[in-house]
Amino acid sequence: MVVLSFILTFLLAALALAQDDTTPSEWNTTTYLTRPERESLASAAAARLVSKIDPTTGRINSLGFSSQDVNLAAVLALQDYHRGSNTYQEVLSDMFSTYYAGHNNSFFAALPVSRHGNNEDIQWGLSAYYAFRAYGDETFYNLAKDSWERVYSYIVDTGDAQNGTQATRSVSFKTECPSSKAIGNDSNIGAVFMYPDTKNDTSVNSQTMGPFMTLGAYLYESSNRTSQYLAYANLTGQYLNYHLYNGTIMLDTANVATCAVDTATAFTYNTGYVLEGIAVLANQSLTSLAGTDDGLEMYRDWLNTMVPEAIKFVGWTGDDGVIFEENADPDNWTSGLKAVLVRGLLEARARNPAADWAPLVDNFVTVQYNALLTSNAAGSNDTYSTDWRTVSNGTIDYPGSITALDVLNAAIVTPTNATTEAPSTSNKSGGTNVGAIVGGVIGGLAALAIIGFLLFLLRRRHNRRIPSSRAFLDDNGRPRQSMIQPFVATHGPAFAGPTGTSESYPFYPSSTTELHSNGVPNSIGAAAMHPKLQRMQQSYTASDTSAHQAPPSTNPPSSAAPTSPTSDERTLSPSEISSLLRRLNGILGRSPASVLPPDVHMLETDAYEGAPPPDYRDAAGQR
Repeated sequence: MVVLSFILTFLLAALALAQDDTTPSEWNTTTYLTRPERESLASAAAARLVSKIDPTTGRINSLGFSSQDVNLAAVLALQDYHRGSNTYQEVLSDMFSTYYAGHNNSFFAALPVSRHGNNEDIQWGLSAYYAFRAYGDETFYNLAKDSWERVYSYIVDTGDAQNGTQATRSVSFKTECPSSKAIGNDSNIGAVFMYPDTKNDTSVNSQTMGPFMTLGAYLYESSNRTSQYLAYANLTGQYLNYHLYNGTIMLDTANVATCAVDTATAFTYNTGYVLEGIAVLANQSLTSLAGTDDGLEMYRDWLNTMVPEAIKFVGWTGDDGVIFEENADPDNWTSGLKAVLVRGLLEARARNPAADWAPLVDNFVTVQYNALLTSNAAGSNDTYSTDWRTVSNGTIDYPGSITALDVLNAAIVTPTNATTEAPSTSNKSGGTNVGAIVGGVIGGLAALAIIGFLLFLLRRRHNRRIPSSRAFLDDNGRPRQSMIQPFVATHGPAFAGPTGTSESYPFYPSSTTELHSNGVPNSIGAAAMHPKLQRMQQSYTASDTSAHQAPPSTNPPSSAAPTSPTSDERTLSPSEISSLLRRLNGILGRSPASVLPPDVHMLETDAYEGAPPPDYRDAAGQR
């Protein structure tokens, strides 16, 4: 085993030094549209959709799935956020209130149906937060907070994991399940149940936990460091990392009673939602535990690994760089969610402008943008297909236009002519890439000299798991009051980017405002919290009399404090070894880029019926 670990570490170092942050030459990464032109295209597409919203239902009635409703709200808020405008504030206010009231004061698709998913509620909450961030309207903040608190009721906390029971479940479950990477930390702490009304169902999925983690991280940033939000965002993030992350993308579903994991389903939105949360958590810094691991360094490492891997994952990105997930069928709900990946990447890019992979994100967004412009046949009817590789026939495709808006919005703030590096000279025929081989060999030789250090780091990453949970909890398993300083930048309707130029401009405004304690209590007290949170509510302070702040960041994350190693050793599973060797073959050009790993298949129906949101039907049973 020692010899095997030595060899695999050698290969890992070689692969790391041959890291594929470059942009393939086949990608169309150039656009000459100015920012005003890009804003105009995005605005026209949004206006076409807004005109079809029924004011009596708060939705476009022809849409077939609740995920399309919630993403319409998201893209309208995000467009105003990126443009620094408030064009859709009133539209969204009416949309949220009407939709909520029309569904028995809930964000579930329609009542009654057999199974609702917590993903519906938490995704509406995330969209409400986007609106709060864009407009500073407390009404949207309260909607977001309430959604988070409702879904929080279904989390497996420390005591639940120890007992194998949870208040919302009528059946028991395992306290531990093997990690997806077989590296320890098998606890089921942080898992969030999918179905609120099915008490004997113990399934959990990324589509629920990703937005739960992300919204919690956002609420932490905007609530003057309310520790509960960060504590539980971190616990869910750890569960996702150890149980549903396969080293490249996010898996879909797991079951905490059987420990079964769906390793076959590959959906872009799972990775997109989780990436967004990772980006926010990686941008925090815990300062109260000096000399110890701050519990958040995991997210910095995870972000740097997953961004390029997700962009180039052959299960959804073609040789031309265009996302090909699903087809133009608007009745296929997954085809309307692929742009969530772009949304998550954009948040990561905004918070890490100096990252090695930042130009790759810019280029990836530009590739999708160019594909949309081509499919739109030079802007006919301001409507877009769900299939970004075909030309729209001009027929209004509402799901396609909603999906396209995430890309159109991203293009507003993506620098023009995004390519900032020479494209890689990849060999499309699958022949040997000499540069990659030479780089890999040189990297491997270097790895031999530092092999002991790398093994130490692997052990350190294993040991990080326990401190990263305990860093946020006191001896009673409750979130401790911590002095956590987020990196915060102001952004909102007052911001207007430069116009009339195709020159690059800052991704977000450069002005920053750091939150600090000055003894002013937050306006949200224990009485406003979910009953389960009241017992954990602790005193905290705000930087001013404003209860909330909208905090997108441009600062790079601070480095984490070291933690002491132990004698525990990281072990590698056969699947990891197989995946590593497949990646090495890919670098050497010995396998076609279009071939999926054996354990990741093309898109298929979710094995646990958990990923698809319920088919939308109103009270009369009509779609």
